[in-house]
Amino acid sequence: MSNLILILFCLFLGMLLRKSSRLPEGSFRALNGFIIHVSLPALIFYHIHYLKYNSKLWLAVLMPWIIFITGLIFFWGLYKKGYLSRRTAACLILTCGLGNTSFVGLPLIEAYFGKEFLGTGIIVDQFGTFLCLGTVGVTFAFYAKSDRWNFSEMGRMVFLFPPSQAMFLAILIRYIDYPNWIDSLLLRLGDTLTPIALVSIGLQLNLSDIQENMRSFFLGITFKLLLAPLVIFILYSVLFNNKSDQINVIIFEAGMGPMVTGTIIAIENDLNPQLAAAILGIGIIISMISTYFLYQLITY
Repeated sequence: MSNLILILFCLFLGMLLRKSSRLPEGSFRALNGFIIHVSLPALIFYHIHYLKYNSKLWLAVLMPWIIFITGLIFFWGLYKKGYLSRRTAACLILTCGLGNTSFVGLPLIEAYFGKEFLGTGIIVDQFGTFLCLGTVGVTFAFYAKSDRWNFSEMGRMVFLFPPSQAMFLAILIRYIDYPNWIDSLLLRLGDTLTPIALVSIGLQLNLSDIQENMRSFFLGITFKLLLAPLVIFILYSVLFNNKSDQINVIIFEAGMGPMVTGTIIAIENDLNPQLAAAILGIGIIISMISTYFLYQLITY
């Protein structure tokens, strides 16, 4: 409940600050920069260091990649057929092709399944969601924005993307013990990600944007909250015939709302930023309800 209150409060605060004009125009870009350069790398350094591996690691890691590729095929196909604009399709791929598997996902895992399954959620988040965004996602964002394949520039963009750098470095130093003060520092910095990101989204969120982008909004939410977990359910539980609490957690994570950082990347690359802000803010709230029904389905 506290996380839901924080989400609503920060979104509302951002909208209130925008309406009041108390912050300079474009302030959200400074907030986004802090998230990408400080908050997110701090979280990565902390969680990668304390990850525990198990035999079903690959299933947890693979899930976000499957959803992203499915979203890429689905939304880009709609663009090629003329149903979506190029930037709208790219926006939906970056926001709804990746899920909020950390801030929303982890507390909901603890609430529905228990603390013992948080490790699975962290693996999904760090090696699945964030690794996918920091490599394929960032590369795709460059292509969608520039309409050209420049592999040297794309490689440079991925290499210079701060969360990607943090991921690679965190893996290299994973077995070096952190002093307690470093743990505390990383956690404090990492805790800034969600409130700052949601205030940033609130600064850009205008409910009238949903009316202007109603079809795209409906497509994105339907894909992320219904089709994505359905695809993983069919693959993991039906085709793989693999049923366990851990598999249920992975399917549950597949039904999380749109990803905050993916939305920031879409906004920073001018990929329909109004739709990105709307689909994140409203999508997270809707996901709080939809995941309840998803849990009932997979544990029936």
